[in-house]
Order: sequence, then C-alpha cells, then structure tokens
Amino acid sequence: VVWDSMLDFCAGRLEDTPVTPIPSDLPQTADEACAMLHSGSMEADRMGAAYTLARMVRGAAGESESSAALKLLVETLASTEGEEVLPIGQQWRDDVRRATMYGLSAAGQRAVPSLIKLLGDSSTTVQCAATHALSEAVTTPTAEMVDTLIGLLEPTAAEISRVFENEDANAADQLKLLHATVLQTLGFIGTRASGLGMVDLVHSIVSRAAMPC
Repeated sequence: VVWDSMLDFCAGRLEDTPVTPIPSDLPQTADEACAMLHSGSMEADRMGAAYTLARMVRGAAGESESSAALKLLVETLASTEGEEVLPIGQQWRDDVRRATMYGLSAAGQRAVPSLIKLLGDSSTTVQCAATHALSEAVTTPTAEMVDTLIGLLEPTAAEISRVFENEDANAADQLKLLHATVLQTLGFIGTRASGLGMVDLVHSIVSRAAMPC
C-alpha cells in the first residue's frame, strides 16, 4: 500500500479511486486498520495501517469506509483536551502521529478540508503535521487555502520572537519548524498552481510569503 500510494502521488492520481485492491493480509475495514495503527509494535505495521486508511479514504473499500477512515485519521492526528502533545522528535505518541501524518498526505484532496481545520489545533506539533500532510494531499489549490496558510506566518514569527526572548529555546524551535513547514507547503501549492496555469495564485504566494521572508 505504501508503494501503491507513492506511485499514485507521482502519477497525479490522488483524486482517483485506487485501482489496486488492498492486500488480503492488511485490514479490510477502517476500524481494523485504526486498531492496527494504534497497536502496531513495528513501524512497518503502523505505516501499513496508515496508508491502508489513506486508500480507504480515496474509496478503495467503498464510500462508508471512506468517511470512517478519514474521521479516524483526523481524530488520531488531532490533540484532545487535557492531552500533552510533546514536540516533534520526542515521544508524543510520535510513532502513531507520524504515521497518521503520512496517511493523511496520501489520502489526497478528500482530506484537505479536514487538514485545513487542523491548522487551527491548539498544538504546534499537530499544526506542523497537518501543514506537512496538506503539502502532499492538495491537488486543487485555492485562494482560501493560501490565505489560511499565510495567516499562520506573521503570528508565528511574532511568537518566535516572544518565546526566544523568554529563553524558551525548545518552544522557539517548534515554532520555527511550523514557520518553515508553512513556507514549504506554500511552495508545493505554488508549484501545483503553476502547473494548472493559476498565475494569480502563484503571484499571491510569492508576493505575500516568499518575498517578505
């Protein structure tokens, strides 16, 4: 499922229903795949489960499983009330959330509205993961999407300065990562917009994000 998803990404097929069926040795329902994602003791199991969910989102197991798979991926990535989400690179359920991030990346355009909502999560870690996933999931860029991402840049830059002055280097590093990830994602979106002939959107990204930075 990982290789199939990568091939679909390179071939520009993320909006299409996957042609290759989910292998018989992998879960065939969203609930089973989510259980494997959370309980897998090996990275290969977690990634296999996440990419299986991604292919379900794209319709590999029917529409009902598509909605269920997207819901479970989003719930796994998002922070919940009272949960401490540690910075990327530490044990913040890192293994599960990282795999989930890649699963949402491979889920394609159907995951984009949910990923945009996750940009407003209270955790910088979750915002970083959602922003990265968005960079690969987007097939059809929009001005509203660009506005949302650019809206993260200036507040993040101001917050970096504030926490750095308070000598909270770890928090500053996570905010710098978010800032860089937003710029990276805008670059991906700009590249897709260029390929689609969306000249005004490309100019908007360059003038509002790339040039100021």
